[in-house]
Amino acid sequence: MKQIYYTFRSLSQNKAATTIKVLSLTLGLGMSIILFAGIAYTLSYNKCLRDYDSIYQLMMQFETAGNKSDITRQCYGKLAVSLYEELPDVIESAVAMRDLGNCFDMADGRNLPYFTTAADSLFFETMGINVISGNPRMDLQQNDVIYVSTRMVDEVFHGENPVGTQLIRGHDKATIKGVFEALPANCDITCDIVLSLPSLLNRGIGYFGWDGGSGWTEFVRLKDKDIDPERLHALINQVTERHTPPADDNSCETFAVSIRDNILKKQRYTPSAHDTRSLGFGTVPDYGVKLRPNVNIHIEQEGKGYRSPQVLRSRQQYNIRNVCMGNRHHHPDCPVADGHNVGAVQ
Repeated sequence: MKQIYYTFRSLSQNKAATTIKVLSLTLGLGMSIILFAGIAYTLSYNKCLRDYDSIYQLMMQFETAGNKSDITRQCYGKLAVSLYEELPDVIESAVAMRDLGNCFDMADGRNLPYFTTAADSLFFETMGINVISGNPRMDLQQNDVIYVSTRMVDEVFHGENPVGTQLIRGHDKATIKGVFEALPANCDITCDIVLSLPSLLNRGIGYFGWDGGSGWTEFVRLKDKDIDPERLHALINQVTERHTPPADDNSCETFAVSIRDNILKKQRYTPSAHDTRSLGFGTVPDYGVKLRPNVNIHIEQEGKGYRSPQVLRSRQQYNIRNVCMGNRHHHPDCPVADGHNVGAVQ
């Protein structure tokens, strides 16, 4: 007791110095807590997706006349579905998608500030997102079908069942057929509305092929997450070369990046010959991609979370809401037959 008494007596003799020391200690502890919380949040990215360590994003690099492009997330439309069909022992499922921005309105004209993604019928299965109601394997093969998140159900429909409600996209209408579990902000998938991909293709929006019109975001789910990375790289590029044979002046290469490593995607990264680590895809320069030294990785910066005013401002700036397509390609040979199904078992 005497030690405690003398301690408080000593501290009370110099109140100014004591106050400064207590504040410094408090600020130090507070900053440490904030720092560790931020690190924990960053490292938890995409862990909300079921079996996230089996999900890989496809990326491509193009070479023309000896000049190599940056590695891009924008892939040929049929890349994912071809891997799914031609590598059945390796690929469990695959999905092609494209972000559309906040392009839907209610029937009464109210704008819905919720991010929309157009995707094929294996979207939820590939990405490991829980479906609350509906049969997306069947529904997303049809025109003008949408699924909405539980967050949107709570905020727009006040918890009532939205199935059967029609939303407006330009001059077109789409019907809600199901509900999926809303995803947190620390996830690469930020949509609250999923539109069936045939809704675009059957209207000639977005060329879906091997001979141009690249601009699709694509993922695959592996059957064996521990597959040898060199074997995986060789297999997916065998498929790529079958459909896009290298020519004298141009070629392309496909990479598969573990979605668990996508937390670094906002950086423009130039790896050195020694700055590599072994992740899900060969010898990887801190990004999960097998690269040669001095090759830049450039990934377009994306907004996180539909509520962000900065994200909404950027969408308005580029008129994504009015266009409903960030990168449109029209092609007379676009496969737009009714019932066309991308990446799903018929």
